[in-house]
Amino acid sequence: MKPTDHLLAASRASRWLVPIVLAGVFVAHALGMWRWLDRNTLPNGYQNEIFHLGNALELWVAWQERSWTVLHNLLFEQYWPPLQYLTAFPFLAAGVSRDAFVGANLLYLALLLVSVYLLGARLDTWGTGLLAAVLLCFFPSIFGNLRHFEPNVPLTAMVACSMVLLDSSRRFSRTGRSLLFGVCAGLTMLVDRLSGAFFLAFPAAWVLVAGLASRPHHLSGRPRIVWRNAGLAVLLALLVCGYYYVNFFQYHREEVFSQVMAGEIQDTGAHSEIRDPLALTTLAFYPLTLLDGQVGFGLGLVLCLGVVLAAFRSDRRRSLLWVWLIAPLVVFTFIQKKQIYYTIPILPALALLGASGLMSLRQGWRRSLAIGVALCLGAVQYQVLSFGTSPVAERFVIPVGGTPRLVDLGVLFGRSPIPPPWVAPKYVQAQPPIDEDFRIPGILDALGNVRRATPVFRVGTFSEDSLFFEGYLTFFVRCAFPHAIVNGLIQNPEGFYENLRLMDAFVYVTASRRTFPTTESIRRVMAERHALDALEALPILSVLEVQAHKWERVATLALSTGARVHVHGLRPWQEPRPPP
Repeated sequence: MKPTDHLLAASRASRWLVPIVLAGVFVAHALGMWRWLDRNTLPNGYQNEIFHLGNALELWVAWQERSWTVLHNLLFEQYWPPLQYLTAFPFLAAGVSRDAFVGANLLYLALLLVSVYLLGARLDTWGTGLLAAVLLCFFPSIFGNLRHFEPNVPLTAMVACSMVLLDSSRRFSRTGRSLLFGVCAGLTMLVDRLSGAFFLAFPAAWVLVAGLASRPHHLSGRPRIVWRNAGLAVLLALLVCGYYYVNFFQYHREEVFSQVMAGEIQDTGAHSEIRDPLALTTLAFYPLTLLDGQVGFGLGLVLCLGVVLAAFRSDRRRSLLWVWLIAPLVVFTFIQKKQIYYTIPILPALALLGASGLMSLRQGWRRSLAIGVALCLGAVQYQVLSFGTSPVAERFVIPVGGTPRLVDLGVLFGRSPIPPPWVAPKYVQAQPPIDEDFRIPGILDALGNVRRATPVFRVGTFSEDSLFFEGYLTFFVRCAFPHAIVNGLIQNPEGFYENLRLMDAFVYVTASRRTFPTTESIRRVMAERHALDALEALPILSVLEVQAHKWERVATLALSTGARVHVHGLRPWQEPRPPP
């Protein structure tokens, strides 16, 4: 056998193995996502999912109505950039629903898988790229956020794609790839506000310095070409996202920059305590969140071992991954506001470095054992955190003596042993579905029955239930009636009051035996939601009391949670209201 025969065999294997494995991972996670969504009716993401869904729905309705002024406002003057919303449009063409919005994440999952594989194959071997792509999809921050219409997975995918183009620019010596990097970087900045800059600026600066420091006789070492291509990339990025950010800083700069030094904003609107920037809990927050929620404790330990092994391999090609991993960690460590979501886009770098270290083990059995353990921990963790149980995990529940107490190795399969204060504020990245029946089709059917032949269908909502949040109810009604005016009493008391006298229907959710809210119940809920001042500023309660005599209860639906939904519509003898 010739010395190069094993390389040729590996090349042939990669041609069929890589697409099969990547396609299999994609299909498996897509099916798992749809299964989870089918059992988890509510869009209960922790990072403003219900607001992203509302913004995207408004954008879709404005596009359907060809309302160009509203479109301009929603695209360029809102708090969140619009790229993720626009990506959902092809899915919405088949019908407006929560699943259609979340389905857009599959496009970014495909982009993420391909980008991570290509980057690993370029910087190490095709095996490293393939292993990193597979392991990355077992991270709770990836498969957990894939099920929510939030910018975490899209931003991670766009950052990874930008890194592939940045590396392929050969230190800004190739004009075409440099221009593509600029376009991709601009699009990345339109996924989530400002976040992309923290993950792209440092690697781009590192590549620029490396290009300028290259040997003069090499093409990438010509300063004029390097500066020109880097400048063109920055110019293209600004052309893509600049108009949005001009408006963004005009309307929202104080709100954003206040969080850099003031810390977390609580639900009351007040800032939390200021952290000591040199305290151990501050310095260790983001490294610990990697193990606590982003990667998982068991799988995270194996990958940390791989990262340590990769650190002893002196290869300048992987310096891009180290900058991508470390620089954002340092920056976010000294920003007062701490959230586990902020560092999710560095996870592909962690997966690539960890996979590179595991693949570097020389003895075949050690490498196979380490990779097998990592894949097993990841697969079981995915099953446990997605659906609550796993046959493999159950085998590790071991009785101790004759006592009923059990000792288990759940820390290896998603349970974190890290004390909560060290990773506070803590946000769950992946969890089993709620698996409750909220009778959404019944509610929408009842509203359809009371809808009248009027120019605009107006609906009011109010929920006293902590699980079936008013925002969820409002969103489902808006999906079923995209051109209707739907206002929640808690979320939008001003809009509720403006449309109260013209409402066709009112939907009320409560765990009590009441069929219509009372003044006391409304005041109590509004006080709990810190919205009592808005309620008292308007005569909502007095008008609602008068309006109640014009409605009749047309449907009552009992939920599996114990709450009830009461749908009220105008009485048949009410005169049709005049057009607005």
